[in-house]
Amino acid sequence: MNKFICYPKCSTCKKAEKFLQDNNIDYELRDIKLNNPTKEELDNFVKLSGKDVKTFFNTSGLVYKELGLKDKLPNMSYEEKLEVEDMEAVREHMLARLEQMRRSGVELFVDGQEALPDEVISKAVQENSQYMADYVLDDAGIIEQVRFDRVTRK
Repeated sequence: MNKFICYPKCSTCKKAEKFLQDNNIDYELRDIKLNNPTKEELDNFVKLSGKDVKTFFNTSGLVYKELGLKDKLPNMSYEEKLEVEDMEAVREHMLARLEQMRRSGVELFVDGQEALPDEVISKAVQENSQYMADYVLDDAGIIEQVRFDRVTRK
Protein backbone atom coordinates (compact mmCIF):
# COMPACT_ATOMS: atom_id res chain seq x y z
CA MET A 1 0.00 0.00 0.00
CA ASN A 2 1.21 3.50 -0.83
CA LYS A 3 1.85 5.89 2.02
CA PHE A 4 0.58 9.45 1.63
CA ILE A 5 2.22 11.72 4.19
CA CYS A 6 0.52 15.09 4.29
CA TYR A 7 -0.78 17.97 6.31
CA PRO A 8 -4.56 17.61 5.80
CA LYS A 9 -5.21 21.39 5.88
CA CYS A 10 -2.65 22.08 3.13
CA SER A 11 -4.21 22.96 -0.24
CA THR A 12 -1.41 21.24 -2.17
CA CYS A 13 -1.90 18.08 -0.10
CA LYS A 14 -5.66 18.21 -0.76
CA LYS A 15 -4.98 18.39 -4.51
CA ALA A 16 -2.57 15.46 -4.30
CA GLU A 17 -5.11 13.40 -2.34
CA LYS A 18 -7.80 14.21 -4.90
CA PHE A 19 -5.44 13.00 -7.65
CA LEU A 20 -4.93 9.72 -5.79
CA GLN A 21 -8.68 9.28 -5.33
CA ASP A 22 -9.56 10.27 -8.92
CA ASN A 23 -7.04 7.73 -10.23
CA ASN A 24 -8.16 4.95 -7.86
CA ILE A 25 -4.75 4.73 -6.23
CA ASP A 26 -4.88 3.01 -2.86
CA TYR A 27 -3.08 4.83 -0.08
CA GLU A 28 -2.70 5.03 3.65
CA LEU A 29 -2.94 8.63 4.87
CA ARG A 30 -0.43 9.75 7.48
CA ASP A 31 -0.90 13.18 9.09
CA ILE A 32 2.57 14.70 9.26
CA LYS A 33 1.57 16.84 12.26
CA LEU A 34 0.69 13.75 14.28
CA ASN A 35 3.24 11.27 12.94
CA ASN A 36 6.37 12.96 11.61
CA PRO A 37 8.84 11.12 9.38
CA THR A 38 11.89 9.88 11.24
CA LYS A 39 15.38 11.02 10.31
CA GLU A 40 15.90 7.65 8.58
CA GLU A 41 12.66 8.00 6.60
CA LEU A 42 13.57 11.53 5.57
CA ASP A 43 16.99 10.35 4.41
CA ASN A 44 15.29 7.65 2.34
CA PHE A 45 12.79 10.13 0.84
CA VAL A 46 15.58 12.51 -0.17
CA LYS A 47 17.60 9.73 -1.79
CA LEU A 48 14.58 8.31 -3.65
CA SER A 49 13.52 11.75 -4.91
CA GLY A 50 16.97 12.80 -6.11
CA LYS A 51 16.19 16.30 -4.83
CA ASP A 52 18.03 18.50 -2.36
CA VAL A 53 17.04 17.98 1.27
CA LYS A 54 16.00 21.68 1.41
CA THR A 55 12.93 20.87 -0.69
CA PHE A 56 11.63 18.82 2.25
CA PHE A 57 11.56 21.81 4.62
CA ASN A 58 8.33 23.70 5.21
CA THR A 59 9.81 27.06 4.18
CA SER A 60 6.61 28.92 5.02
CA GLY A 61 6.31 27.31 8.44
CA LEU A 62 6.72 29.03 11.78
CA VAL A 63 9.63 26.87 12.91
CA TYR A 64 11.61 27.35 9.66
CA LYS A 65 11.33 31.12 10.00
CA GLU A 66 11.89 31.15 13.74
CA LEU A 67 15.13 29.17 13.44
CA GLY A 68 16.36 31.41 10.60
CA LEU A 69 16.94 28.34 8.42
CA LYS A 70 16.90 30.30 5.16
CA ASP A 71 20.30 31.72 6.06
CA LYS A 72 21.66 28.69 7.93
CA LEU A 73 20.88 25.81 5.53
CA PRO A 74 23.39 26.74 2.77
CA ASN A 75 26.29 26.29 5.21
CA MET A 76 25.09 23.04 6.78
CA SER A 77 26.12 19.50 5.92
CA TYR A 78 23.56 16.97 4.69
CA GLU A 79 23.60 15.24 8.09
CA GLU A 80 23.05 18.56 9.91
CA LYS A 81 20.11 19.35 7.63
CA LEU A 82 18.52 16.00 8.47
CA GLU A 83 19.01 16.69 12.18
CA VAL A 84 17.42 20.14 11.87
CA GLU A 85 14.52 18.75 9.85
CA ASP A 86 14.01 16.15 12.57
CA MET A 87 14.03 18.90 15.25
CA GLU A 88 11.65 20.99 13.15
CA ALA A 89 9.30 18.00 12.94
CA VAL A 90 9.36 17.57 16.71
CA ARG A 91 8.54 21.23 17.23
CA GLU A 92 5.73 21.10 14.65
CA HIS A 93 4.31 18.05 16.44
CA MET A 94 4.51 19.89 19.78
CA LEU A 95 2.79 22.92 18.25
CA ALA A 96 -0.07 20.75 16.96
CA ARG A 97 -0.42 19.10 20.39
CA LEU A 98 -0.44 22.45 22.23
CA GLU A 99 -3.03 23.83 19.78
CA GLN A 100 -5.19 20.77 20.37
CA MET A 101 -4.88 21.18 24.15
CA ARG A 102 -5.77 24.88 23.97
CA ARG A 103 -8.85 24.14 21.82
CA SER A 104 -10.00 21.71 24.52
CA GLY A 105 -9.76 24.44 27.16
CA VAL A 106 -6.27 23.89 28.59
CA GLU A 107 -4.55 27.16 29.49
CA LEU A 108 -0.88 27.57 28.52
CA PHE A 109 1.64 29.68 30.44
CA VAL A 110 5.29 30.64 29.97
CA ASP A 111 7.04 32.23 32.96
CA GLY A 112 3.69 32.85 34.65
CA GLN A 113 2.15 34.66 31.66
CA GLU A 114 -0.65 33.15 29.60
CA ALA A 115 0.70 32.24 26.16
CA LEU A 116 -0.45 31.03 22.77
CA PRO A 117 0.95 27.73 21.44
CA ASP A 118 3.37 29.42 19.02
CA GLU A 119 4.68 31.61 21.87
CA VAL A 120 5.32 28.49 23.95
CA ILE A 121 7.19 26.89 21.05
CA SER A 122 9.33 29.94 20.32
CA LYS A 123 10.34 30.47 23.93
CA ALA A 124 10.20 27.17 25.79
CA VAL A 125 10.49 24.34 23.26
CA GLN A 126 14.07 24.53 22.04
CA GLU A 127 17.13 22.33 21.99
CA ASN A 128 18.93 22.72 25.35
CA SER A 129 15.88 24.52 26.72
CA GLN A 130 15.95 25.73 30.29
CA TYR A 131 12.18 25.31 30.55
CA MET A 132 10.21 22.50 32.12
CA ALA A 133 6.51 21.76 31.64
CA ASP A 134 4.33 21.40 34.71
CA TYR A 135 0.84 19.96 34.27
CA VAL A 136 -1.85 21.37 36.59
CA LEU A 137 -4.84 19.08 37.06
CA ASP A 138 -8.34 19.87 38.25
CA ASP A 139 -10.09 17.87 41.01
CA ALA A 140 -11.16 15.22 38.50
CA GLY A 141 -7.56 14.68 37.31
CA ILE A 142 -8.07 16.49 33.98
CA ILE A 143 -5.31 18.80 32.72
CA GLU A 144 -6.44 22.42 33.07
CA GLN A 145 -3.08 24.20 32.66
CA VAL A 146 0.38 23.53 31.28
CA ARG A 147 2.97 25.86 32.76
CA PHE A 148 6.42 26.23 31.20
CA ASP A 149 8.78 27.73 33.73
CA ARG A 150 12.50 28.40 33.47
CA VAL A 151 14.55 25.99 35.54
CA THR A 152 17.69 27.50 37.02
CA ARG A 153 20.59 26.07 38.95
CA LYS A 154 21.36 27.40 42.37
